[in-house]
Amino acid sequence: MNCARAREQLEWYALGGLPAPIEAEVGDHVAACPDCRAVCEDYREMIAGLQEAADWAEPRPAFQAATRSLVRAQVRSARRRVWARRVGMALGAAAATVLLAVSIGYLARGRPDRPAGPPVVQMASAEQWRVDGAMVVPTSSAGGVIVRGGRMYFACRDGARSHVAAVSATTGRPVWRAQQETLGYLAADEGGVYTLARGPGRTVDLIALDSATGHVLWRFSPGVGPGLEGPCRPVPLAQGRICWTAGHTVHVLDATTGDVVWRRSYSDEGRPSFAAALGAHVYVASPAALYCLSGESGEGVWRLDVGAGETSSSRPLLTLGGGRGFVACPTFGRSSRLVCVDLANRRVLWSRTIPRPRHLLATEDVLYLRGPKVLALDAASGTPRWTRVAPGCSPMTADDGLLHLVDATDTGRLVALDRHTGREAWEILGIRSCDAFVRAGDVGLIKTADGVVHAFALRTP
Repeated sequence: MNCARAREQLEWYALGGLPAPIEAEVGDHVAACPDCRAVCEDYREMIAGLQEAADWAEPRPAFQAATRSLVRAQVRSARRRVWARRVGMALGAAAATVLLAVSIGYLARGRPDRPAGPPVVQMASAEQWRVDGAMVVPTSSAGGVIVRGGRMYFACRDGARSHVAAVSATTGRPVWRAQQETLGYLAADEGGVYTLARGPGRTVDLIALDSATGHVLWRFSPGVGPGLEGPCRPVPLAQGRICWTAGHTVHVLDATTGDVVWRRSYSDEGRPSFAAALGAHVYVASPAALYCLSGESGEGVWRLDVGAGETSSSRPLLTLGGGRGFVACPTFGRSSRLVCVDLANRRVLWSRTIPRPRHLLATEDVLYLRGPKVLALDAASGTPRWTRVAPGCSPMTADDGLLHLVDATDTGRLVALDRHTGREAWEILGIRSCDAFVRAGDVGLIKTADGVVHAFALRTP
């Protein structure tokens, strides 16, 4: 399939509306073509934004009360009518009124008033240094920036190709640039930098690069493609190991040699989540259950049902914090079942149905969910602590009592919120990004949608 034919189908592909044979053909092309993949991700971002805006829309109480009153009046009027045609017209008018009132209520709500006095600066005045040419894949973790050992690693563009590059995290000075092409999805530990690359037959491989030189150390080929949701980022583990979920299988490799230490498949339960490690255990969630595995052998320690009954084929979200595991299992209708698990005692502490989130982040006492709103839940009970309207696609990061994210409102802004209250501590205007804010000592790093990595001094502007 060529690009012209693929782009005729991309809208339906992003919506999941193609017949299976055509979907597979378009999927193979998208996996191999960076330009078509970027167009497809743009469609997906737009679709997700529209769906999430509808999920999270909460008209003001006055609009809700007025709407209910108007609907009741229309229904009473309709019941008094004899002709079915008039009944249908009345109910149709009521439905249209509901939609109009909900839309007006949502649009009229706008942004909440900000707490007075958070420091505000423009991006140009706050920037210390920058690096151009970074790879951008909207709504994906493929182009994320990582920091390890005083260096920043990122995927940089060279025409239609991308390569991993290393620069000083404090000055932006170039250190090396790898010859190996990359798909992004970077991770790093003391000895290596890990990235994904195209394998034979449109599959995806895991590659290890020497952190000092960028030379290839080893290559692992599981023989599976990226899938509709894209591949998973590798996860460094303790004891010199690397964990990678490819397809329906979790692989743990020796980080020095690339040899397989163990693998576990979940082909009967849908696509597994990204793996997460805590102590001697590795955790992974399927749409049906949360698994605790031995990090040493991969043997199952326990399994706990967390599925919502009717789950979609989308990959669950999993995060750990404070001795708890949080799993968001997507269900049909753009919602998810959120479950909190006591990892030590293997029991569900609480659960609730939520609009499907983009990202979860757990600390010792709070769970944060990211959609068009940021919602902070008490980790122990699941009760809301605070919420803020903040549309956007960037993951959240937390340090020094602050929660960092990019708010896509207007021209965009990087904002730091007090983790416990949701109040703004500071903001930098002019930032648009779907990537996470990363800290490297006294420097903060963010890659913007134009492929520029900006470095800011981490002080109150």
